[in-house]
Order: sequence, then structure tokens, then C-alpha cells
Amino acid sequence: MHKQATPIRRCPQRDVGFTLVELLVVIGIIGMLVALLLPAVMSGQEQARQTQCSKQMKDLAGAHLNHAIKKGRFAGWWSGSGATAQPWAVQIMPYLDMQQRYREWGSGTTTADQIEMFICPSNPAETGTEAKLGYAVNAGQADSGGSEPTTASGNTTDQRWTAVFHDRSQTGAPSVGLEDIRDGKRQTMLLSESASLTNWNTSGETSQGLVAELGGTNTLNDVTGSDASATGRPSSFHQEGFNVAYCDGSVEFFFVDQADLDRMSMLYGNMMTPAGAANGIDATQ
Repeated sequence: MHKQATPIRRCPQRDVGFTLVELLVVIGIIGMLVALLLPAVMSGQEQARQTQCSKQMKDLAGAHLNHAIKKGRFAGWWSGSGATAQPWAVQIMPYLDMQQRYREWGSGTTTADQIEMFICPSNPAETGTEAKLGYAVNAGQADSGGSEPTTASGNTTDQRWTAVFHDRSQTGAPSVGLEDIRDGKRQTMLLSESASLTNWNTSGETSQGLVAELGGTNTLNDVTGSDASATGRPSSFHQEGFNVAYCDGSVEFFFVDQADLDRMSMLYGNMMTPAGAANGIDATQ
């Protein structure tokens, strides 16, 4: 006698896939994760750019020091005139393994196109034929009336000992060598970031260098350059400050306390003078 087979009950199959509610939950979780991770990713990217900027400045500082050792003096923020004019960036090219570009400049067969190591990676990308300079050298106290002090000038009342770099296109412009850094190489600024500069072959003290109104108020880290007092001042697209290279070749980040700009400005002014203390120049007075 055969038993009748018991029919197997099948549960109704559910359609494969997400319901609208489940999909919204997944999207919400993904959105929260992105919101949490994105700032960390962006911060990491900016830190990498800041580190690259610091490395570039260290290379530039090393080139300046090699120039000073070989020539017995630092480069001018500008040198020569007419076809032989050289911004500081050109003068140190032989010490940056850019001999060919240096020769081309001297023969007049090259122009100022963008050179990666002359601009901070955090700066906005340049467009067209722009070749902005991202770093400026220590040009000291702003030259009075645009006239560079000479070696015959007194060194306690003019700008000779407030600067590492001078305009060497002018006859009698002073020379500053490593032995002239009497305030301490680690305490004297060599170059810094400056985010409001023009093209790197543009002549002019505040187009090539940093200046300081010693004893006065300075605007620091103003990337717009809209304030007249911001011209020729250190600034960057980093947050809270800018990278600085010193006359010993070291590089560090200079934090700017916007709530205490007077003290920051005095500190900046004192960092500019290679022999201020030795010659009676005090930016705090």
C-alpha cells in the first residue's frame, strides 16, 4: 500500500533587491562616512602640499647658501639691467641643477615660464602665460624713495643692515655674506612664502622680496594683497601661517596669531635684520 506524498509548502519568494527604505538607509550611512572622512582626507592632502613646500624652500635655501659660499655674498634680489638683468631665481639656477636654463636666460632665448619649485603646491594653479613666484627673499626695510643703500652709507641709520638681499643692479649696492649674519643664522630670515607676488621676472623690491616697516605694524598672511601694508609681506594659502627658511638652511612653519599681530610683526621685523643687534637696529622700538 503506497502512502500519499505530503505536498511541500513553499514560502512565497521575496523579490531580490532593496526596498526604498533600505536604500535610503544605505545612502544615509554612506553620506555620513563621507562627511566624516572627507575633512581628514583634505587635511592629509594639504599637509602633503605643505611638506612639499617646505622641501622646495629647503632646496632654495641650500642654493642661496651655495651661492654665498662660492661668490662670497648672497645674490641680489635683482642684479644687472636690460638684457643682463637677473632676478634672484635666475642667479641661483646654477646651484639648482638648472645650468641649461641659466645659459638660455643669459643668451636671451628663454622667458619666465612656470617653474614648479618656485611656487608652493598649495597656491592656485596658474593660467595662461602667468609664471608667478611663490617665494620672496629678505629685502629688509623698504628702501626709502626706492633708493638702495650703498656701501658708503652709514650702517646704523639706513637699510644696509636690515636686509640679506639688496638691489645689485645699482652701483655701490652693499654685499652681505655669511660672515655678516651677526644676529645668528638660525634667527635671520632668508626667504619666505609670499602669495601675492607677480611673475618671477618682474622687477621691484616687493615683487622679488619681503620688506618690513621696522617699528611699525605689518600685515602678515594676507593672501589677497589688497591692503597696501600687505605688499611684500609673508603670506601663504596654508592655514594659520607660512613656511620660513633661515640663513642656516633650516625651514620651519611660522604660526601667525591674528589676535596678536603687533607682537608677530615685531618678531617678523627682528627676523629680517642680519646684523640689527650689532648695529643698533631694533624692530621693537
